Amino acid sequence: MTKYDNSSIEEILPINLKNEPEIQAISYAIQRQIKRLSNQMKAARVYVSIDDMEDEALDLLALELGSQYYEETLGIQEKREIVKNTLNWYMKSGTVSAVKELIEAVFGEGRVIEWFDFPEGEQTSGLFDVETESTLTEDVLVEISEKIEKVKNARSHLRYVRTIRHAKGNLKIGGLISSYVKVEIRMKGETNASII
Repeated sequence: MTKYDNSSIEEILPINLKNEPEIQAISYAIQRQIKRLSNQMKAARVYVSIDDMEDEALDLLALELGSQYYEETLGIQEKREIVKNTLNWYMKSGTVSAVKELIEAVFGEGRVIEWFDFPEGEQTSGLFDVETESTLTEDVLVEISEKIEKVKNARSHLRYVRTIRHAKGNLKIGGLISSYVKVEIRMKGETNASII
């Protein structure tokens, strides 16, 4: 099978036309233009090449797309994830899944707990919590709160951002069973004699 960028018109022409100099010249010119167009099409594949883009190109693409949570100070992997998900987040804006995807893009992992799943007593409609295992600083909390404010719906409000920590240890538990027996022996005539 011949690929379109390596094909030429003279391959499909009858033998009597293949040897004409004008046909060969036209075929060569068309083949060159097809290769040129093919190279330009490869360069225009923006979304396919996001994983290969450098910082400067990602910054420009994020600016062009209006990426919601993009910061030039983020690491290159976080930048790539945000640019890849920009259009998807615009379509999901105002939903729980948009907030969840934001948390995963910024923290790498985490979950959103809505008001009806709160373990404690306060179950006010529209509230939600965010849980993550990432390390949180005051700057990160302010940043994530601002970003969540942009993506959540207007009636929902962030209540808490919780950090979950897991600790592993070697805990050994032992037990002791003991019993206590009190035996009283009374002799005839004595009333207060006892053995313990």
